[in-house]
Amino acid sequence: MFYDYLIVRDLQLAADLLKETHVQTQGRDGYTQVDLPPDTLFEAATAIAAAQNIWQSIGWSNLLVEIPATQLMLPVITQLIGERINVNATLVFSPSVYEQIFDSYLRGLERLMRQGESVNEVVCFVSVAIGRLDAVIAPFIANSEISFGVMQAKLLYQHYRNLCRSERWRSLPGRAKPLRLVWDCTDVSPESAWRYLQALVVPETVMLLSPLTLERYREVSLLLTSFTDGESAETHLASVLQGIALDEWIDQLLSEEMARSLNAFDRLLEAIDQKRRC
Repeated sequence: MFYDYLIVRDLQLAADLLKETHVQTQGRDGYTQVDLPPDTLFEAATAIAAAQNIWQSIGWSNLLVEIPATQLMLPVITQLIGERINVNATLVFSPSVYEQIFDSYLRGLERLMRQGESVNEVVCFVSVAIGRLDAVIAPFIANSEISFGVMQAKLLYQHYRNLCRSERWRSLPGRAKPLRLVWDCTDVSPESAWRYLQALVVPETVMLLSPLTLERYREVSLLLTSFTDGESAETHLASVLQGIALDEWIDQLLSEEMARSLNAFDRLLEAIDQKRRC
C-alpha cells in the first residue's frame, strides 16, 4: 500500500531529526509517534501485529506507537512494552483508566525483569485530550468559566504522583521511566489553548500543541504550576458534576473518538488514492 511507504518514510525522517534530543535526554524526550490503522484496533492480535510491523519498518528507538486506552487494548499495551515497543496510550479521560494503563505498563516492565532484561529503554506515555473533555462536559456545568478538563488533569496528576510513590513502582530499577502525562491540545484553537497553557505547565508532563498554537506562543514565558490541590479539585468536581453520569459520557466520548479516527483514516486513504490517479 502506498500509504505504508509514505508513513514509513516520513516517520524515519522525523525520528532522525529528533534523535539528538532523544540521546541527550537519555530517552526522556525526542519521540515521534504514529497511529495504527483504526481497523486494526478492534482485536488484540491485529493491533499487536500492526504495531510490530510499523516498529520493525521504522527501525528507530524513538518511536511511539499510539494505542487507544480501550479495555480491549490494555493487554496489547502490556505485550508491546514486554517487546520493548514504546507506547503512547491515547483517549484517556479519567483517573481510573490511567491506573489501568499504569498496571498494564508495569506488567510489561515486570515481564522484562523476569526475562532478565533491562527496563530502562522502553517508555509509555498517556495522552489526555483536554479540549475534547471540556467540549463534552462544559454544557452541563453551570459556571462556564470552570474548565472540567483542567480539574480532571489535576486529578490525573495526583494519581501520577501517588503511583510513582507506590511500592510496586519503587520495586523497579531506578532508571525505569515513569508513566508521564501528555496534555493533548492539538484539537483546540490557539485562543482556546491559552487557558490550558496557563494551567497545565506542570513538572514531568508534556504539552502537545498544534503547529499554529506553538508558533503563536513560541516566545511566551510560562510559569510552572504546582498542582498541589488535587484533593480540592476532586471535591470541586463532585460539586459541579452533581446529576451528571460522567462515566457514561466518557464511554460515549471514547466511542465517538474511535469512530472519528476510523472515518478520518478512510478519507486519508481515499485522498492518497485520488492523488495517485492524477
